[in-house]
Amino acid sequence: MLFQEIHPFVRFARKFSPSPSNCGHSVVARDCRLFYLTAGAAAIAARGGESLAMRPGACLYLPAGCPYSIAPAGDAGHVFYIVNFDFTWEYAHFQQTIPLQKPGAQAECFAVPPLADAPFFAGPLFFSQMPEVESSLQNMEREFQNSLALSAMQLSAYMTGILVQMARARLCGALSHPRAVETMIRYIHAHYAQPLSNLDIARAVNYHPNYANQLFCQHTGQTLHQFLNGYRIQQALTLLLSTDLSISDIASQVGFSSVSQFTKRFSAHTGVPPTRYKTK
Repeated sequence: MLFQEIHPFVRFARKFSPSPSNCGHSVVARDCRLFYLTAGAAAIAARGGESLAMRPGACLYLPAGCPYSIAPAGDAGHVFYIVNFDFTWEYAHFQQTIPLQKPGAQAECFAVPPLADAPFFAGPLFFSQMPEVESSLQNMEREFQNSLALSAMQLSAYMTGILVQMARARLCGALSHPRAVETMIRYIHAHYAQPLSNLDIARAVNYHPNYANQLFCQHTGQTLHQFLNGYRIQQALTLLLSTDLSISDIASQVGFSSVSQFTKRFSAHTGVPPTRYKTK
């Protein structure tokens, strides 16, 4: 299974302040857990490892079946956003919050599916600062409390966004020169209508084109050429829907050297040639 194929099922999403009686004891959750500290300070030890010091903005993901314990740090009360979820809807018939169990207890855990392109979700993930997910967690709490129509789908969408942010942080956090990638993206956005080669784009960051392409692929999952063509097609789609320009004029305006080249790329991207797309 690939990460892009996940469809999270959210079982619980609320603000939570553990009582003293619930702290310090090692427990195991049968589903996945996400902890985000919004107030106070706490320490969470996962799988018997070192305690992770959590301050407001810290985020911790624990896979199903991972033993953990929570301990307050200091006298101030600590408040978490906590989400119980699965990566798929295989166990969606278990809709209610599932009680915690003691380590070693014989109970089925809702295992994380092997993610070929994101294997790090098989173990705990800790981010000392990830404030960008807090607004999504606030929305999830409101959605969970209100239980409106299609809440399960909306909760799944919020959770997908959070997991994407975590995956990006994990994939890109250790890589160098992310600003160079942003510079190359901005350069493509500004010059896509012109003839562009990898050399042209690499010059914007003073890198060798092979290294620039490798770095760009590490951060985006696409080569420079793939990203450029994809962005050109996006602009072409806008022109097809919003103008009466001919196919040849659109091809020229978005940077393709010929109508045949444009048609080939457009068909590969959308599944239909531009003339049929415009007619539809």
